[in-house]
Amino acid sequence: MNRDKLNKALRDLCVNAPAVIIGRVIAVNDTSCTLDDDGVSIYNVRLKASVDNKGNRMLIIPALDSYVLAARIMDNDDYAVIMYNEISAIEMSIAGKFKIKNEQVVFKELLNDLIDAVKQAVTQGSAGASTMSPATKQQLTVISNKVDQLFE
Repeated sequence: MNRDKLNKALRDLCVNAPAVIIGRVIAVNDTSCTLDDDGVSIYNVRLKASVDNKGNRMLIIPALDSYVLAARIMDNDDYAVIMYNEISAIEMSIAGKFKIKNEQVVFKELLNDLIDAVKQAVTQGSAGASTMSPATKQQLTVISNKVDQLFE
């Protein structure tokens, strides 16, 4: 088979590849993973849509030996993970602040309440009750300020 026929056959194969696959994660790196789809390895499956690390992003890293759903990108042989069975980590980078909450709790309030409670802690020792040192309270204030900078 000459080179042109081989290239055409490979392009036709890519066009006829399934649009969505279920694969088992067999390797993971910083931006992609390798999937096993019924004995066929699919390399460089993207973990996020873009290939650069610019701007705001969220990267979900699947757990090894878990299953993911991957979709083909356009009409080529690139795939991106679109659903996860299990994850090992989530990395987020945004210009603004994070907000993590559910129906009962706002995470920022929970952290600040914890810091306030520790600041006001009274410990019981052999010499009687004592409060936290001013230096420790100052460290907790610095931590509280960082929490405020990070969370909405």
